[in-house]
Amino acid sequence: MINRRNFVKLSAMSTFYLMGSVNGIARIPYIGKGDIRLGGPIFKEINNNPVEWIKAHKEWGYSAAYCPIEADASDELIKAFEIAAKKENLIIAEVGAWSNPISTNDQHRNKAIEYCINQLELADKIGANCCVNIAGSRNPDKWDGPHEDNLTNDTFDLIVETTQKIIDAVKPRRTYFSLETMPYIFPNSIESY
Repeated sequence: MINRRNFVKLSAMSTFYLMGSVNGIARIPYIGKGDIRLGGPIFKEINNNPVEWIKAHKEWGYSAAYCPIEADASDELIKAFEIAAKKENLIIAEVGAWSNPISTNDQHRNKAIEYCINQLELADKIGANCCVNIAGSRNPDKWDGPHEDNLTNDTFDLIVETTQKIIDAVKPRRTYFSLETMPYIFPNSIESY
């Protein structure tokens, strides 16, 4: 847990660090256990180039990153990004699996589950901290939208079963499958989260 004083201290240090970059290129500092890493979008095409990817993160002063490739990348490219990140002390924080694995449309649902499985496999291969998605939605028109059926016990059970199916298919050893909380699934219920 971080208290207000440490948050202010870390914020000030981050600002000082970013202002201290040379020619717009900051060194990724040593990050110790328990330290907060910052990451975010880099707004730059990297064209599957690990060197450009690292350079872009250094320019922003980031020490954490989104995974820059999809599951259909070659094993060689996946390994190249993993090695580059380790060498430069850049954590691959997440692999996105943004989709609706509880869709009411069976074709969309199955495609989403397959996508989640593939992205979780990528996260495990590349050593990302997690593979992240939302629980999904029973809304037939909006993959991440509100719907009354999202709030039923049957949907809760479907989320659990679907998540277990994805994890069982991969059996990850180095990463986690994570569901980002969203306001359309069981609001105001601590127990459901």
